[in-house]
Amino acid sequence: MTVGYRNWQKAVQPGRGLEGHDQSNVHKQSFHAWKVWEYGEQMGKSVAHQLSSTQIAHNRAYVAYVADLIRFLVANEKALRGTSEFLGSDSSGFFLSMMDRDFARDQKLRLIAESIPRNCTYASHDSQNELISMWFQLVQKEICVFALDLLIPNLKRMKC
Repeated sequence: MTVGYRNWQKAVQPGRGLEGHDQSNVHKQSFHAWKVWEYGEQMGKSVAHQLSSTQIAHNRAYVAYVADLIRFLVANEKALRGTSEFLGSDSSGFFLSMMDRDFARDQKLRLIAESIPRNCTYASHDSQNELISMWFQLVQKEICVFALDLLIPNLKRMKC
């Protein structure tokens, strides 16, 4: 697989190269999304104002699903990532394998996942590590509050 162009003559051929990219659906969708964002910035509107209530509900349901899946895998000490980063691959790791299984079993969840933009699937290691860190901080705070209640029951709660 090659990325980019080694021969600029091919890059400027009519109907191919840069012109072909310019006419592709991916480019058109990205350009449209950029223009919508630019308009929102000029009008002082956030992305949330531009989304439908259905899409917002889908986003929330998807994030809740991903967070719960990560919490389950971490609690059971399962490796989230495999050697492949593609949904449906035999070596995609527990995270993507469980997603694949759940999408096959639950049509509503699959439709929700299909409505999520490809740039925010929370499948990257950075997103997963951030969710794990948030779970850790919540658990750590609960343990701290529980310990303080046991050790010093009559004292006002100290900040953990």
